[in-house]
Amino acid sequence: MQRRILIVNDDGLHAPGLAALARAAAPLGRLACVAPDRNCSGAAQSISLERPVGVRAVDADRPSWAVAGTPADAVYLALSGGIAGLEAALGGPPELVLSGINKGENLGDDLLYSGTVGAASVAALFGCPALALSAPAGETALEAGAAAVLALLDRGLFAQAPLWNINLPAGPQRGLALAHQGRRRPPAGALPALAPRGAAGLWLGDFGPGLVEPGSDFAAVAAGLIALTPLSTSRCDLAALQRARAWLSEPAR
Repeated sequence: MQRRILIVNDDGLHAPGLAALARAAAPLGRLACVAPDRNCSGAAQSISLERPVGVRAVDADRPSWAVAGTPADAVYLALSGGIAGLEAALGGPPELVLSGINKGENLGDDLLYSGTVGAASVAALFGCPALALSAPAGETALEAGAAAVLALLDRGLFAQAPLWNINLPAGPQRGLALAHQGRRRPPAGALPALAPRGAAGLWLGDFGPGLVEPGSDFAAVAAGLIALTPLSTSRCDLAALQRARAWLSEPAR
């Protein structure tokens, strides 16, 4: 089955991880890349509301466009018909979005900050199935890991869930594992830094070590497994909602 595939990321259009993902996905159908024109790590699912977003076609091995905005902007424009020539290049609108391969894992609480996951989440909001793929910085077996995951598409991966977060392990890949979203310990805090001309500032980025709990994404990659985590675009805690309904219906004491 040949698919119309949109490749996005948050590390920028020319990031090695995006190129590796495109190579792995090439046998699956027609590809086009739409991604930020710079590194947008940590952009989450943010969109640009205070300024227009520029788009320019880029000469590359495949149809590509650079977006002067966030990863979510890129997906929003691509799936809403905002990029001239994209549907002609694919032979129709995108029917699958692949986001990544991110330079650095997106495990546990990272999902709340990740532009890689944010881009895939916007695709899901448009009704387009999506995968967000990440790997440890310095990992070299990107194509092999991505190919192992993409092989699941013909086995009905998206019949199980339309949105997935995928994390490749460091080193040898020993298989696949379904995993729940883990948690990190609280961060140690920001670090002081000096900006140009001596202005004081703070470096963010320490999000605390991961808790290697059984069944978690942290545990899966620690065991050398590719972690597969189904996601939802809803932030509603349904179990808490049910408890709160029962609580609110009780007479006040």
